[in-house]
Amino acid sequence: MTDPACILYSCSVVWNTPTLFVDCQSTGATPAHGQVLELAWAKWRPCDDPPEPAAITSHVVALEDGATLPRSVARLTGIGDAELAGATSAECVYRSLVDSLHDGQLHDG
Repeated sequence: MTDPACILYSCSVVWNTPTLFVDCQSTGATPAHGQVLELAWAKWRPCDDPPEPAAITSHVVALEDGATLPRSVARLTGIGDAELAGATSAECVYRSLVDSLHDGQLHDG
């Protein structure tokens, strides 16, 4: 039988652990046949009292030179020419994600 104190400790650790949720849309099923099209993330601390709604950061990622967006992906994601015209480079999206991880909200140190 599991020690109830162990269960309470495990729940406490999970409850007090900052969490990062990541969502990714791509132009294909594998890196060989596509690339990241959109990257979004949200940080959430379940122990905050009162719980703060997670702020969602989302970036459409610029396609590599010569790459095209398949029509089926455009229909599925709702991302089209207008969104791609204002897309952010993959490097800038990555830097934004890394910066958000180091802003003190996702870790204690």
